[in-house]
Amino acid sequence: VVYVLFFSHIFYVKTIDVIRQDDTVNYNITYNSVDKYRYKSIFFLDTNDIKNSILSYQPNIKTIKIRKIFPSNLKITVWSYDAKAMFAYDEKNYLITQNGVVVTTTQREDLDVLDIKWLDNVSFLEYKKYFDKQTIEVISNLLTLVKEKTPFIEKSKIYYHIKEKELHIIDKNWIYFIFDLTKDPQVKIEKLNIF
Repeated sequence: VVYVLFFSHIFYVKTIDVIRQDDTVNYNITYNSVDKYRYKSIFFLDTNDIKNSILSYQPNIKTIKIRKIFPSNLKITVWSYDAKAMFAYDEKNYLITQNGVVVTTTQREDLDVLDIKWLDNVSFLEYKKYFDKQTIEVISNLLTLVKEKTPFIEKSKIYYHIKEKELHIIDKNWIYFIFDLTKDPQVKIEKLNIF
């Protein structure tokens, strides 16, 4: 009986269902990162190992829920960190998630689009230096505060100057608002000066 329960092929994982709760999660990458657990005994699967496998391929994942459905199914539900902004590079669109991970995407109307002013000779793959979690949080908070506290600013363009650590917002009347990202966003909005 023990053999049948623990070692029988009846209890090997045959089906893996991946359910993404938002479009920031890449279904194919998630599925490929867990496919190696197919045909393993459902009793001996370590859910932490599965979670780590998913996170190693997609660090933008915030929450993972795994259910073992007997006799041979895994149901994996994934949520990503929130997307905070978007930018284009080399004719592709990218999201910047709350935890500073850059993810390819299609155009999204619900996000502010940053025009990134790169450092000279910087490789795109070095983005982690410039999109750390703290910087993304400051940019996100700043854009939220601008929207809430200064409704007179109708954003036309948003530039993120990496070297200067500044966010430049140009409104529809060509008024420039320059924000230092090393300072508290709340204080910057309260001391807003129009040049």
